[in-house]
Amino acid sequence: MAMGISFGLKPRRTDKFYLSFLTVQFFFFTEVTEISLIIGHPTTFQTVFCVVRMIFWPLTFWIGLRIRSKIARLSDEKLSNYIALYVFRGGMIMGLGQLSFLLFASIQCHITASAEGESWRTCRRTLYSQTGLGGMICFFILLKAVSGMAPRHLLEKHMVSLKRVVTMNLNVYEFTTFAGYCTVVCCGLFLLGNYGAEGDFHTKWEERFCFIVMALGTTSLLVISVWKGILIRKDMKLEESLAAKGHNPEQHEARQDDSFEVSKLSWFYVIISVFGSTFESAISVVAGVRNPDSEKLEVENIAHLLMPIIAIFMIGGFFAKPRLNSKPYVWFLRIHFLSIAWVTEAMWLVWELRRGHPERIALPIAYAICWTGAFHKLSQFRTSIGNLCDSELTNFLINTLFASGMQTFVPVLFVNFKTTQCFFEDGTAACTVTALCSAYISCFLICLWVVKIVHGAVPSALRSEFTVSLKKIAVLDLPIIRLVQGSLMSVVGSCGLLLFAMMKNNRIDLEATVNEIGAVGIICGAGTLICEVVCYDRAKQHMQTSTGLQDKSPVQQEKILECSWFFLIINFIFTNAYWVMWCVYAVSLDDRLELLSDIISPSAVLCFTLTFFMKPLRKDKLYRRFLYFQFVSFATFSELGYAVTKYRKGSILTTLFGLCRIPIWFFFYRNGIKLRDSVASLPKEKIHEFLVDTIMQRGLGVIVTMVFFSFETISCLAVQGLGENAVLCANTSHASAFLSGYLVLFVMQSIAVKAVPTSISESSVLTFEEVARLDNFKKRQKIQGFLIITTGLCSFFLLSYVGSEAQPNSSVAIVGSVGGILLCGQAIMVMFVLTTKMKHRQERTGQSLSSLGKEEADEEENEKKKKKKGRNRLSLGAIEDEGLVGGFL
Repeated sequence: MAMGISFGLKPRRTDKFYLSFLTVQFFFFTEVTEISLIIGHPTTFQTVFCVVRMIFWPLTFWIGLRIRSKIARLSDEKLSNYIALYVFRGGMIMGLGQLSFLLFASIQCHITASAEGESWRTCRRTLYSQTGLGGMICFFILLKAVSGMAPRHLLEKHMVSLKRVVTMNLNVYEFTTFAGYCTVVCCGLFLLGNYGAEGDFHTKWEERFCFIVMALGTTSLLVISVWKGILIRKDMKLEESLAAKGHNPEQHEARQDDSFEVSKLSWFYVIISVFGSTFESAISVVAGVRNPDSEKLEVENIAHLLMPIIAIFMIGGFFAKPRLNSKPYVWFLRIHFLSIAWVTEAMWLVWELRRGHPERIALPIAYAICWTGAFHKLSQFRTSIGNLCDSELTNFLINTLFASGMQTFVPVLFVNFKTTQCFFEDGTAACTVTALCSAYISCFLICLWVVKIVHGAVPSALRSEFTVSLKKIAVLDLPIIRLVQGSLMSVVGSCGLLLFAMMKNNRIDLEATVNEIGAVGIICGAGTLICEVVCYDRAKQHMQTSTGLQDKSPVQQEKILECSWFFLIINFIFTNAYWVMWCVYAVSLDDRLELLSDIISPSAVLCFTLTFFMKPLRKDKLYRRFLYFQFVSFATFSELGYAVTKYRKGSILTTLFGLCRIPIWFFFYRNGIKLRDSVASLPKEKIHEFLVDTIMQRGLGVIVTMVFFSFETISCLAVQGLGENAVLCANTSHASAFLSGYLVLFVMQSIAVKAVPTSISESSVLTFEEVARLDNFKKRQKIQGFLIITTGLCSFFLLSYVGSEAQPNSSVAIVGSVGGILLCGQAIMVMFVLTTKMKHRQERTGQSLSSLGKEEADEEENEKKKKKKGRNRLSLGAIEDEGLVGGFL
């Protein structure tokens, strides 16, 4: 990656010294490295692989020089944007950031292996996965940088549209591109599933298979990019020749018409559905006829592995042709769907009888009856979907069925590859817990996809009345059925996160726990689906009784100026429970409470921060005293409890550290009051955006990530217990707490940036061109850049220890504390600068906060005009959205 970036940093330097520098750098990076690998790996397979790459590298160098010369011929403005957006942001920030993240897991694995006296060969799976993923990331980013030189309309011309994919109306290039990207995704997910594994390859063929997956993914990207580059180059030459003759190239450009409506999917997807479901039935038949005493777990685990994937194919094939209602096709769906359900469950019933468990036969029968009921209801949805108008049916098939289906299929495939990793490491029979976790998580994802399908069956004229938005959630303007559904969906998400954290634990005694958690999630998922069906029936009745839906004038929605009291009460209870826990810990000195504090401390800080800004217009003394009481009780009592606990344990340094944090809390409170008053002075539209986008969307998104980190600790404690072995969860607990704390500090900075007028916040924003040149940097901005980069490296290091079950490592606490101090300094600097600028502006102009708010409303139109021009701005929001520093998001 760094080698490719160096080619694009100074494209107009053509002197011999610089070209010689690039040549020598490239030669040592490629040829010398390959020769070293040949000497260090005497095996024939790896030697041949290195020799092939040695032949490939000179060709790559020649192509790189040609591309570099093309970049140099761009105009000054285009070259500036290219270097800023593709070379600097895409390569140095995004590319090197992702590669740095992949690096730390291998380092952590090597450190753990050395501490346990094992060979480095136990980390070969992780090393190979890191190499394969890193190579694919490098290749993809470099290809994206190369494609940045082509005109946008030519890039759009050769993009494969979803309409042609779902109808399989593809030419050779489009089909190759679609198949190639599918191959890349599968190879990447396979490598990602093996990433972090601790164990050597069992056989040479297993190692070679990993090599083949790496090569196949990279080769697919190469074929797609080369073919696309040839086509674009051909079109560019054609445009140049037409322009030389005085013709308009756009008039002669032949574009494919994608304006047609889609009423059905291709038979290709129906055939895949039939093939997959038949294969699943065959596995069930094999399980039913085999000897119950032999290899039961292998067959059962493989069935758990494949069932969710087959279910996705079946659902997709069922809704593929909603307007085809001929008797042969309807009977085909009935026979296909019901035979799969009853044959599969009948074979498992036979299996339980042959094993001598007649008490379990009720479960397969209940499953088969549920399948039959589901088929009946899905048939009704299929009829309703077929009655949609052409535009709505096209939107349903492309976005709801196909795109959402692919978004469901990718994580399902990922968790299944995590299960195959266990199969490779420990054998099929030893991975029952992992296979069960994978199956339950996949069922949760499929259930949510079916909820989207049911929601998509409602006509768009009525859909907005039954749609849940962040605006409605913020004020809890929802019917009871939606509140129940939201609660059930939260339980489903929590069960899924907890099961994902338990996937790597294969202890037999956890099988019952996994089944209980999975059963709770399945029941809540079924309840979520039932709630959506009830809403669908109400919408259908409303559609039948209403008249003149199209005559309805759109109702102007009111702006949200405060959030519901429900969230404040929940946050108040949670934050006060945190300091009460520390007071109890200071008295009892129960070490289990320390692990519990690591789990809930970041969430408590985030809850208090969000509570502070949920009602920005409330300025009465009673509410301000409520906020002050909550702050004092949360910050002071918790830190005093922490200090007393550490003092009683004899740690003077950590005692002083806890006491020194109290003034920092008061600084955040003082500046938080100023920022809260600033939010209250903003226009109503800005307050609405602040509450919905910053408080609700970003806050809830961060809470989900923090819950996952908490479940990593809970999963470790579930395995190790709360006794003496609980110390093995210290690395995971501390790393998760530090990472969650970083997220909270990022949210604080985002709130600070959004709380002030745009004209003030944008005055501190640099463009990517300035960052790439290191130009116009103030001393404060240099310090901030150093703090952010260092914190990002600390977060990558900590993330490699999440899930670790080893003896406590002091480096986790040291690195986490360093990153926390630096990021806290960055947050203090941001809040201090913004509040100071706002104060200076008031003194200079003599305006109050309300006057600044009115001026902000006048500048809103200018801000919208500048949005397109400001795409290359480097801001905190861009950092979070791109996953720059918080790559663990």
